[in-house]
Amino acid sequence: MRANTSLVAARRRGLIRTLISAAMVSAFGGFLVMLGWEGWTTGEVMLHPRGRQSYLAVAGGPHADMFLLKVWGLLLVGGALVLVGLGMLLYFIFAPRERVAKGLLNVGLQSPTAGSPTIPAWAVVVVLIALFTFLGLIAFRLA
Repeated sequence: MRANTSLVAARRRGLIRTLISAAMVSAFGGFLVMLGWEGWTTGEVMLHPRGRQSYLAVAGGPHADMFLLKVWGLLLVGGALVLVGLGMLLYFIFAPRERVAKGLLNVGLQSPTAGSPTIPAWAVVVVLIALFTFLGLIAFRLA
């Protein structure tokens, strides 16, 4: 008996979305860890407070508390995001197959293009690329 092709497509979409989400979370966390590590090794970070003049916070200078707050914040948040992404992948690999298959099916069925012929897949891809480019621009501007 042949499997329902829409369910197979939904599982495939769910697999792709899950793997891409895990990779993006881990990559963003790795980026934050690298920013924090660079600040830690150089001993200085540039701070850009809203509405005030930007200044350089040095580890042994007058703004050492702000230096530690930014560096440790980047390291801890980035490390947590890397662990969440890796946890997603480990759960995907080691969880019971039935639970993973059901989860992938649910994720695939909730996809923006699932069962909607009015929204072409290329339009969703273009919007997602634009969104992540914008978020990357913001991340680089704030760093």
